[in-house]
Amino acid sequence: MKKRIKNTIVIALTLIMCFVSVNLSPFALETEPGENEAGNINELMPGLENLESLDYLGYLLKHSDSPTAQKPVSVSINTEVYDTSLTFEIEIPSNGLYTICMSYKAIGSTNNAIEFGMKINGETPFAEAEKLLFPRMWQDEEGRRVDGLGNEFAARQIPYDQYRFALALDVNKRTVDPYLVFLTEGVQEITLTPVVGNFELEYFEFGTLKTADTYKAPVDNDKMYHGKPIVIEGENPALKNSYWLSAKTDNSSIKITPNDPMKSLVNYIGGGNWKTSGETIIWETPELPEGYYQLGFLYRQSEVIDGKVYRALTIDGETPFKEAEAIGFMHNDNWQQKFFSDDENNPYLIFLSAGKHEIALMVVPGEISEVRNLLQDAVAQLGALYIDITMITGEKVDIYRDYDLFAQIPDMKERLEIILDTLNTADEKLKEITEKNSNSHSSAIRRMARVVKLMLDNRYTAHRYKTEYYTGYTVAAATLYELQSMPLDIDKFILTAPGQEIAFEAPGVFASIKFFIQKFLSSFLRDYNNISGDSDAGEPVTIWVNWGRDQAQVLNSLVQTSFTAKTDTPVNIQLVNASIVQATLSGKGPDVILQHSRSEPVNLAMRGVLYDLTMFDDLGDVLGQFQHGAEIPYRYKDGLYALPDTQIFYLMYYRNDILAQLELEIPETWEDFQQIIKLLARRNLQVWMPNTPATDINQVNAGIGSNNLFPSLLMQKGLSLYSEEGRSTNLSSSEVMVTFNEWTDYYRKLKIPKVMDFYNRFRTGICPIGITNYTMYTTLKAAAPEIDGLWGVSPIPGTQLADGTISHVSSGGGTACAILKNAKAPKKAWEFLKWWTSAETQLAYSNEVESILGSAGRVALSNTEAFKNLAWDTEMLEPILEAWKQVQEIPEYPGSYYVSRSVYQSFWNVIEEKENKNPKDMLLKFGKQADVEIERKWKQYENR
Repeated sequence: MKKRIKNTIVIALTLIMCFVSVNLSPFALETEPGENEAGNINELMPGLENLESLDYLGYLLKHSDSPTAQKPVSVSINTEVYDTSLTFEIEIPSNGLYTICMSYKAIGSTNNAIEFGMKINGETPFAEAEKLLFPRMWQDEEGRRVDGLGNEFAARQIPYDQYRFALALDVNKRTVDPYLVFLTEGVQEITLTPVVGNFELEYFEFGTLKTADTYKAPVDNDKMYHGKPIVIEGENPALKNSYWLSAKTDNSSIKITPNDPMKSLVNYIGGGNWKTSGETIIWETPELPEGYYQLGFLYRQSEVIDGKVYRALTIDGETPFKEAEAIGFMHNDNWQQKFFSDDENNPYLIFLSAGKHEIALMVVPGEISEVRNLLQDAVAQLGALYIDITMITGEKVDIYRDYDLFAQIPDMKERLEIILDTLNTADEKLKEITEKNSNSHSSAIRRMARVVKLMLDNRYTAHRYKTEYYTGYTVAAATLYELQSMPLDIDKFILTAPGQEIAFEAPGVFASIKFFIQKFLSSFLRDYNNISGDSDAGEPVTIWVNWGRDQAQVLNSLVQTSFTAKTDTPVNIQLVNASIVQATLSGKGPDVILQHSRSEPVNLAMRGVLYDLTMFDDLGDVLGQFQHGAEIPYRYKDGLYALPDTQIFYLMYYRNDILAQLELEIPETWEDFQQIIKLLARRNLQVWMPNTPATDINQVNAGIGSNNLFPSLLMQKGLSLYSEEGRSTNLSSSEVMVTFNEWTDYYRKLKIPKVMDFYNRFRTGICPIGITNYTMYTTLKAAAPEIDGLWGVSPIPGTQLADGTISHVSSGGGTACAILKNAKAPKKAWEFLKWWTSAETQLAYSNEVESILGSAGRVALSNTEAFKNLAWDTEMLEPILEAWKQVQEIPEYPGSYYVSRSVYQSFWNVIEEKENKNPKDMLLKFGKQADVEIERKWKQYENR
């Protein structure tokens, strides 16, 4: 038990040193050459001696000599915890370190884990106790889900509605060890303050830290199991602690069961959604006789090349023996089988009492955790040093200039030496674990170490290696992400009698040949565009979508289980990429289109192709589901021809660590933003503003409001792009020209880059502040774990108005769903649109797509209630919602597609150095061209 605590303390010291090294930048502390070159940690980081000010790891270090509790203590609560704090008393029998546990049941519709703050006698014991995390438990809905062609897809995830006992875990996922809190003997007052989610609390407990003994082979042969093998299919779990842990399909191999060469069957679980520390899947065994069993797996670990992923095994919530704390699964692209055994392939025997049991596998870092912690330390230091170097050299280095980096960054030598030592240690540990001298991860670490060594050996020319340093740093960060990712596929596992040598019998040669011949022939017969199949329940509502098959199958599942089941209206979903106008003229068009481009509803409406939604009496109630004015781009004359089914908008992203280091405030106005640009430029750092070329057709189709910030700047001043109700532009207005000049000045005078990979620049810190679509949030959360907690979001900067208020109005973008005018049953189609845009459907659709594709699959929902219930970081949801409330949509008119082209041509002619033309002249020139096109389109379709 003491050893377990000491291991955690080692991590604490590693991360503390990481904190010290990262924050001892000469720009952060303004240290003099030679300052803090020697001394203990307290001297390097004032306040360390007061360990209460540190996070949990510092808190644990302080109490490392305290005894662990010998007896748990609990108090019955039996109440629901909502928005208000809950306070109760509990009597502690003796001084010691206790785990934090509770028996609870999550309630409410969100997918987020339960989070609450805990205080003991009015004080928070450590920083992380402000947000303790307890997972929501989920289970599969009963029944098979199939599309119209018989293909299965994952069951819908439903909340587990029974109490579940769990321990509070590390919210930062550095370790899977439970939190420990030091309590003194006597009555303690406990206060729980909800942060995210509501739950029913049955009882609260301070428990004991349990440790498992090393495996000992049984000596009682009379208790060996002698029956037939017991197979448990992986795709049929009893519980899981994450919504995203849904089952999957794979018909590529006859080894997987069940299988069908003609259809897709749900037959395994795991993959990319089962990879993060703490994620747990629980299976239930049938009734078993008492005895010792061998445990075998049929699995695939195809992502961590030349490495292992790890799972902790528990039986009925208890670890059977120490070796079960981290079971390693080696890499192989194919499905493989193994018994849970030692290094000499001697299977471990697990004792199970008579009856049913829960067998759980939890993602753990295993042996790789030490390498991961070392690399995390190195990456943090590399990133901090890279920013410091960039502040001196700029992004592009003049190799012929003598920067003398080691003089300008006084502790650069020490920092590089620490980094080099950390990287070399990580590499040695990795080789020990993988038993290989080289693999992709080891190569990435050594590559970075080589660059660091070159810089140390070439002090006066170290700047010449900056490009290699950056490349090595980004590769090392990607390696860290891969080491933190532990994906594993489980087809099934088996309980067998001791002594069985092969876990699963392989299919015969003839059966395999037959399977692949049938699979090959079926590829010629399947209709890949038809998701729903043929319906004999009457005339269906035909839906056209231009999506991937995964998304379409999710929609089809929701339709069958929710819409059709409640309305008795069959729906035919088809994957197409065809012209709506041509299909309508040929009489083969759909009834409904989903997620269509921003400009299409008006273009189709003026051609008489779409159905006017104002004909439905309950339209007003439906529009109440969206942000005010979200439907504006889909209005034409007096009609409304589509509903918004996705909506995107701008956020400002900022690196709070870098802004704090440079003592800069988050900009509130554009004047503040300009000052930030200048101050960062002095440090050779950059700022980003969106600038989408007119050639990016996907972005242009989302609307002019999502292309750049020019429309937002106009609307903040109360100006419009259009005049005369859309019959001409307002680009020749003097006020609009002034705003256009201000916008182009960001690129001409303040030298904001015209093109940038904002994600990478933001991640590395070169661009610590920038504006882009809110969907960047999921990218950063999923693919940049090394800066998690170091960045935030806010509404875009605003314009101060005459009354002193600041307008943060932003333009938006998105897609629409519509009914075609020749729909066979418009009322049924309308019922479908109402169902599709409802909060329940939108949330279910986005969650299920995200469960299949990961966080990158999150849909940019338009329904406000559904949006709030997505999985957001608590501290970021409020500014995101605040930015969304201030979105103003830009109308679409006949010919308005030409406006975005004209604005972009004007912009490019002004900011391009070779052109460098007058902003007023360019806006007048191309604005007139837009006016001519708009007038032509109005005349062409005026009377239609």
